[in-house]
This record gives sequence, structure tokens and C-alpha cells, in this order.
Amino acid sequence: KDQETVLLKSGGIDSAVLLAALGENKIPCVHLPYGGDKDPQISLARDIVEYRGFPFRKGSIQNNTDLDRLINLCKSGLGTIPGPQYLRTSLEVDFNAASKIIALSGQNIDTLYHVDTFAPGSIVTGIIKYIRIFKSIKKRVFYSRFFLRKLNLGVFLSIVLSIKRSKHKRSFTDYLKSICLPAVEHSIPFSRPKFSSHHGIIEDNFKSCKTKGLFQRFISIVHSREINLDELSSGGKIHLIKVLRWCRTIQNVPVNYQNLEFAGTIQRIIPYTQGPIANFFLHYELSLVEMVKIKELSHRYFEQKFGRSHGYFAAKQQNSLLTYVKQKMKPKKNQEANYDDAFKILNQLIDASDTWLGSMFKDNDNHEYIINLYKKLEHHEKHNWKKAQVMEICRFVNLNLLMQGVLRKGLLKR
Repeated sequence: KDQETVLLKSGGIDSAVLLAALGENKIPCVHLPYGGDKDPQISLARDIVEYRGFPFRKGSIQNNTDLDRLINLCKSGLGTIPGPQYLRTSLEVDFNAASKIIALSGQNIDTLYHVDTFAPGSIVTGIIKYIRIFKSIKKRVFYSRFFLRKLNLGVFLSIVLSIKRSKHKRSFTDYLKSICLPAVEHSIPFSRPKFSSHHGIIEDNFKSCKTKGLFQRFISIVHSREINLDELSSGGKIHLIKVLRWCRTIQNVPVNYQNLEFAGTIQRIIPYTQGPIANFFLHYELSLVEMVKIKELSHRYFEQKFGRSHGYFAAKQQNSLLTYVKQKMKPKKNQEANYDDAFKILNQLIDASDTWLGSMFKDNDNHEYIINLYKKLEHHEKHNWKKAQVMEICRFVNLNLLMQGVLRKGLLKR
């Protein structure tokens, strides 16, 4: 065979639903251990896959990083190494000598279904799961049918969820703008999330770009169809919210996958963003019950096909409150140490002392921001890093290598 189809299987419900939908088409299921070889997601994924009688394979974590492979990935486009977990993990498994791989991915349903779930991971079960779900309802409720009808939670829910009514009593245009402009992927309507490491001018520039390039164009299309935003039904509102979110983040995933194809033989397909499924969820309204029962349709479908709940499999990995308490009582590891390996690789990919990319920015603020990223990369040991900040550096290195490739092809003048 010159082609093989596989399912990229995490431990989560999204890829589990795709597995259930495959029926008797027992294609190989591949798990990429982004959390390391001791991640309980591996055994969770294996249990679910083998319960259905599908073959299970695990991707590799490379001890000797293939720098040429990473450089080629970066030069193929943006979003090819969006975080540190992608630097050593690869889809290197036995593909029966196939020259082309079709890989089914369960991505994007979080956003198409709930817009933002703000839910605990699939490995969390029992009372701890529901404690976290209840604590995060105040983040999800702004996407519910109940709220969107009148853009009002009412006195009772506002008090129960400790949300100031003045925070959400605005127009639907304000609502759309508030979810369009944030730099972070997951944000709450009417909130003002700030950049983690940018100063005010950079943040203002970013918001100005998003306002002109996305929000104003989106609103002009809506107005051209003579749609009164504030008179829309809750169904009309959630549809526009999800279409706007598609423009802002959902489309990034297939674009990134397309870029990855340029440097490999793997074609990734996202069934949830294809045809009827995408259309269904783009119009799907969320009930108040679904503020607690996250992805209820997915879980019901899985249980119908498997005869077991997804929680049954997850509970086998972490099945007691005592386990959770013990984990919480352990002293937290130094976060900087966790990223030493990532920075070693990133500094091998580019020379951080050569700040050439900064010269392409004539504006002082943007120039300063780029130079500061070079300095952080070169002297990473002087900083206490959070994952979001390391992801920013990964994407910066990706941009450096992409622009080097563009310049060498003569597409732009340096």
C-alpha cells in the first residue's frame, strides 16, 4: 500500500467520538505523547482503543532532536512548532511502508460546540471534575441560550455566579468586539485579558489590527445583509459568535496542518470542520444544563457506541480523591527547569545574538519588542518562564526561520 489512514487518538472525548464513529473500520490509532512517556493520557487512550479492538500505536519522543526536520517545518509556514511539546514529539511509528499518511484529528470541536469550554481535562474525574466545572460556569454562561436571548443573566444567576450585572448589560455589537480582539485564544466576553509580556503600545497596535482586519470587516458584511444585531434570536447570535470565532482561531488549525504537509508525508484531516458536522455545530445552541454537562452530545454518543461512559475509562487512570490530594500536596517543580531542554533546542535552531529580524521593523515599539524576544531567548536562564511565554518564543523562532526561507527565495528584500 502507498497510503494508510490513521486516527490521532488522545485520551479525550473528541477523538474517542471519532473512534466510535469508525464502527468496524479498524484503522490504526496513534497517540502522540506530548505530556511525556509517563503521561496517564497514554494508558487512557490505549484502554479506549483496545476496548474497541483497534490497533494502538504510540508516537516517539526523540532523544536526539532532528534539527533539520524542525528547520524544514518552520520554513514551511507559521504554526508548525507552536509550543515546546512539539520539539521532540513526532509521528514516527510503523506505517507499513506507506508513502502517504492520512491522519484523522479530533481538533476544533471544543470551539465549534462550546466556543470555549473552560472545562477540566479528560483525565479528571469524580467530585474533583464537578468542583472545577461548577467553578468555571461563570466563564461559560455567556455562551448559553439563556444569556444570549436578552444579553442578561437576571438577578438570581448574577448573584449565584458572583457576576456584576453592569459587566454584561451591553449591546451585542460590544459582545462581538469583546471576543474578537483578545490575543489569548480563550477569553470571556466583556473581559479584558492582557498580553503576558507586551507593553501597552504593542497591545494597542494588535487590537487596532484586529479591529480593522477582522471586526470591522465582519460587521460590515453583517450590516450589508441588513441584519439588526440586537434583534437577533439566541440562535442567530450564537451562529455569528461561532462564525467570528472560526475566522479568529478555528481556521488556524487546518492552515497549520497545511503548512506541516509541505515538510512531510502526513495529510491531517479534521472531520469536525467538514460539511454537515461543522454546519450543525455552527448553529447549535447551548442550554443551561450544558454549562454543567460539558459536551453532553459527545458523551451520549460515545456511551451509546461503547456501552460504557468515557468517565469509566478515565476513572481507571485517576480514580480517587486521595490521589488528587496527594498530587496537590507535592511541592511544585521549578517551571524554569522544565523548559531547559526546549530552550537548548530553540537556541540551536537560530542564533539569538543575530537580531536581524528586528531591522525589518521601523516602528520603535515593534522593533524593541522583537529585540527583547531575542534577548529573552539568548539569556533564558535569567527568567522564570510560564508555558504561554515559552510558546511565544517557539512561535518567534518559527517566524525567524520562515522569514529566512522567504528571503532566500527572493520573495522579499531584507
